[in-house]
Amino acid sequence: MTFMNAILKHSSLASATRRHLARRSGVIERENLFRLGVLSLGAVVALICGSLTCVSDAWATATPITLGTATGYGLFTGVNETTVIGGAFKLTGNLGLAAGYNVKISGANSQSGTTYYDGSGSGGQWSDSGTYTTAGSVNQSMSGAVSSAITASSNAGALAATAGFSIQGSGSTYVLSAVTNLSENVLDISSVSLTNGTFTFNDNGYTGAKYIINVTGAFSLSNVTMQLQGGATAADIIFNIEGTGQTVSITGGTTLGTILVPNSNVTVGGGGSLTGELIAGANSAGKGYTVTEQSSGYNITSFAYVPRSAKVAEPSSLALLGAGLTALAVFGRKKHGNHTSARRGLTIG
Repeated sequence: MTFMNAILKHSSLASATRRHLARRSGVIERENLFRLGVLSLGAVVALICGSLTCVSDAWATATPITLGTATGYGLFTGVNETTVIGGAFKLTGNLGLAAGYNVKISGANSQSGTTYYDGSGSGGQWSDSGTYTTAGSVNQSMSGAVSSAITASSNAGALAATAGFSIQGSGSTYVLSAVTNLSENVLDISSVSLTNGTFTFNDNGYTGAKYIINVTGAFSLSNVTMQLQGGATAADIIFNIEGTGQTVSITGGTTLGTILVPNSNVTVGGGGSLTGELIAGANSAGKGYTVTEQSSGYNITSFAYVPRSAKVAEPSSLALLGAGLTALAVFGRKKHGNHTSARRGLTIG
């Protein structure tokens, strides 16, 4: 081999070596950039998952609002409550009467379910100058149901208002659209006074959304038609009327949901209807509230409130998710998540 040929061969080998090293360097650089990118993504997602864990803790510990043993009645009245039924009253479902009840019947009335009454203590009174047909009666303690109703009202009233959850509309047309199904949609209102209008509950795509409307003052519905949109049902709605000293009035129209009135008198009538449950005077002991059905008639169809699901992601699983995403720098897999929530008070008078 000549000296020149040796030089050329050496140069070819050197060039090949350089090309190989360059290719190898490019591969290593791309791999390092990929790993760095995924590692950074994993770190960011781990931080997000840390936030999710905090939010999940709140969800996991927030007990859904439930009526407990106060559910399953079309009409339920508290201790020492007076119930005046004036005629043309139709109850499709059960009637619950706590201890010390005082029922006064006139006109023709009917009930398809069972009457559960608490005859403990000095017992109750049932005076009947008209007719009232029922499917049967059972004497049992109603103290647990009374306690459940009072607790439900207290717990609902303690919930913070949900951000972005507000009544839309004006005049006589209103819509209340859900903004979440991870917790109750809570609205705080100073008073309600509606006449000859429509009130629509829209689940807004949030399947199983729950509506809690806390009212601290007067509550009056006259010929108001409540409607449902999307997947919303009467089993998703609670009107928690916390105020005292003013009679709750519901006449005519179509009302939906559970009407929870622990501290006031209630009047219904005008040929209207309720699909849900009326829980009147749960806190009536020592006060003697009255629920009155006017002779113009009223229909109640029992439709029990169904609490939201309490199932949420466990904090431990979210923490593992954050760690796992960081480890994806090795395996080249990635995932991320996000959630924000806020609450603010809202009053409509």
